[in-house]
Amino acid sequence: MREAGFIPTLLPLLKDTNPQHLHLVSTSVHILEAFMDYSNPAAALFRDLGGLDDTISRLHVEVSHVENGSKQQDEDSEIIGRSAQLVAGTSTELDNMQPLYSEPLVSYHRRLLMKALLRAISLGTYAPGNTARVYGSEESLLPQCLCIIFKRAKDFGGGVFSLAATVMSDLIHKDPTCFPVLDAAGLPSAFLDAIMDGVLCSAEAITCIPQCLDALCINTNNGLEAVKERNAMRCFVKIFTSRTYLRALTSDTPSSLSSGLDELMRHASSLRGPGVDMLIEILNAISKIGHGLCFVHLN
Repeated sequence: MREAGFIPTLLPLLKDTNPQHLHLVSTSVHILEAFMDYSNPAAALFRDLGGLDDTISRLHVEVSHVENGSKQQDEDSEIIGRSAQLVAGTSTELDNMQPLYSEPLVSYHRRLLMKALLRAISLGTYAPGNTARVYGSEESLLPQCLCIIFKRAKDFGGGVFSLAATVMSDLIHKDPTCFPVLDAAGLPSAFLDAIMDGVLCSAEAITCIPQCLDALCINTNNGLEAVKERNAMRCFVKIFTSRTYLRALTSDTPSSLSSGLDELMRHASSLRGPGVDMLIEILNAISKIGHGLCFVHLN
């Protein structure tokens, strides 16, 4: 199918910004993602045809919709209204068409599209034989998009936040020399702010933290020092001692966190001290909660 021209056929859909076509664009990106996931030549072709640049540009469009908030929603409503008028004025053959997407559904598909775009970007940066900068010609846009997602994590949700964090981590692991570019864009700082100000109550958002801290610590100058200076390990204290995160810590989340933290402290030995302090603080907090419950029960 790759040789049949599927990839160049699907790429132009990335530039279709009609809100009513979000589901179609999202499906197309999923197909491109599948090609890259199972075929290394497909990933190379995706990059060669400018697919990575177009994907980053489209991510910027979608992130801007969320960043601009109500203004963009008003524009979408206007477009939807015009589309509805157009459908109403057409022949009766269109009467049986499915209803146009409502605003909540448009928002839902927009979020699905952002997830697909982030996964495609992550796969696209791993094209074999790639010696170019991982961002393509849109290198200024990608850090900017990720930074906005981190700064407005609650607006984007845990799934998008997690994938954005994974992209940042992948970029650093793929090319550690790109850290100064990301740092200049304020990306590491935005991520640390996001987790220190209160991690989203999402299993995805929580489990991505260790691997991202690990990636930041690869840069032993600014990255590691920023993690230590912000005492980023303390973000887990609230996660493990607050009732708010109980649902997010179900299923495999604790074991995933355990593995991630173990790997982080093995790779960044200077974080072992803060890591142990964090664990002691968590245990002390849990102990106090337990004593409080016992006191209430006895009374």
